[in-house]
Amino acid sequence: MLTILIIALVFGIMGSIVASTKKKSSVLWFIICFFLPLAVLIILVIPYDEKSENKKFENKESESEINKKLEMLIKYDDNFKVAYEKLDKYGAKAKQKFKEVYAYIGKPEKVNEIIEKIIFEEENKEKIEESKNNKLLEKYGIVFVNNKYVFGKYGYDKVEDAINYAIRCDTT
Repeated sequence: MLTILIIALVFGIMGSIVASTKKKSSVLWFIICFFLPLAVLIILVIPYDEKSENKKFENKESESEINKKLEMLIKYDDNFKVAYEKLDKYGAKAKQKFKEVYAYIGKPEKVNEIIEKIIFEEENKEKIEESKNNKLLEKYGIVFVNNKYVFGKYGYDKVEDAINYAIRCDTT
């Protein structure tokens, strides 16, 4: 019995070591190889996938390429530049949002649509936020009394403070 346990332990350790060199879960393969010693052969034949290791680098590289393409379009395509300059009055955050959305979509023909949506969001930010706040006020039973937002027995000057307190109380 002890011999079987030692053999299982050795195979488990071997499977774990081989798995970790191939960037696989060493704990999982230890357990598999401990109970099924011949599974070491399986992990030995599984190829090491270098592509999965390089995916993060490739994604950063493609993001960089998209940013370069975006900068070139802004510089040399007048229609693109005019559309992008519409975001000037909405600030750096709006432009950053555009860059993120464009990097995801990557289609110049969608530029005007993206910019229109960002402008709509920026122009209606207060209304959207107010609508979200109103829904939260209803959900938590917060009322506005004597220039205070009241939740339970506490009054708050800012609606955000009342909502945050109500959410904290709801999660506890």
